[in-house]
Amino acid sequence: MKVFFCLVLSVMLFACSSDVAQPTHQRADLRNLRDKVVINIEQNNPDLWHKINRSKGYAVFSNGATQTITPPNGLGVGVIHNNVNGENHYLIMESDLLNSNSQIVVLFAKKKQLERFVEYAKIIQYKTDIEKHPIYDFSQIDVESYYLIDDQYIEQVDLESAKFWQSKQLSSFD
Repeated sequence: MKVFFCLVLSVMLFACSSDVAQPTHQRADLRNLRDKVVINIEQNNPDLWHKINRSKGYAVFSNGATQTITPPNGLGVGVIHNNVNGENHYLIMESDLLNSNSQIVVLFAKKKQLERFVEYAKIIQYKTDIEKHPIYDFSQIDVESYYLIDDQYIEQVDLESAKFWQSKQLSSFD
């Protein structure tokens, strides 16, 4: 069933015919979501905010609806931001941790970790590729992950594994 939802979400993200959900609007919406999460962290957990700013990069994933995207439970959309060069990559995440109104923040302390993760989260265009795409094993790299619920509760979590992939439509320009 998740594969079906993955396909539906992918199609939504790849679609460019809708006036409501143009890729530029979706990218702006995801960056806005990221910024709201980071501002919330700054206000509620300044130590974590400083870690985000000192990291080489960070990712914010959310299952909550945005103005242009509404992912189903278990799937989230997000953006990984490179603090060194300012690049953004827009991703889809499949994880049991993501449910209604939750966010996951992943911090990358080293540039190599960030690059390795972005390389893993390749662009997937076909349903069969989603099924074959391997689960990412976070034990291979040293990252810090945090789970946020309803913009209030922040807890460090052990993000052991999940699937991530990039949206070609969204990652083409930024």
